[in-house]
Amino acid sequence: PGAWAECINLCTPRHRTISLVANVASNLAFLSRCRPLSSLPAPHPALDPGRYDLTKSYVAIVNSDGDNMQIDQCRINDRQLSGMAYRAASCALPGAVCPPVAWTMSNRMKEIAPVILRWWFARATPSDSFIFGPSGYGYVYPALLDRSSQTAFANVTAAAGASLGMTGYTHWDWVSDFSKSLPFLEDIARTGLDTAMVATVPDIFK
Repeated sequence: PGAWAECINLCTPRHRTISLVANVASNLAFLSRCRPLSSLPAPHPALDPGRYDLTKSYVAIVNSDGDNMQIDQCRINDRQLSGMAYRAASCALPGAVCPPVAWTMSNRMKEIAPVILRWWFARATPSDSFIFGPSGYGYVYPALLDRSSQTAFANVTAAAGASLGMTGYTHWDWVSDFSKSLPFLEDIARTGLDTAMVATVPDIFK
């Protein structure tokens, strides 16, 4: 009683239930009838990050919430000038500065709405990359998983990443449980994923 839960992962005894978020996404029953994608290569080669310098601070620009299929769908029309079409047009202007941006994207779009995923990949600029939203293959809190489930979840996330050229993901966990996330992060480090964008979400204490 009184618990706050956004993720179904919190409401099941073993915390293994994955949320696939799609609130107010429309026509998914129709879109899912399109031929699913078995794979889709990254739209452009990865940018060379250069040699890591301990004396410098690094900033990543991450366009969040793309694990929600509604966000992936609604950013297409660019009514808020926050989607890929507006960015691609802006980056094409003479003298435009187009810093690298990582867009979070639901990997499940390849089965549920493959035509939308193709649209995004086709319009990405050379400065754009796609990464998983929280927390990889689906929305869970990895710290709450048992060890075997952590390893299994890391493996399916890596496999999905390989099929879509995604090498990074967004890691969400309760701030008080981050020590329990370390084994999962070690599992991730042994896969083809090389980037974890870590955030304390939900931003409340358990």
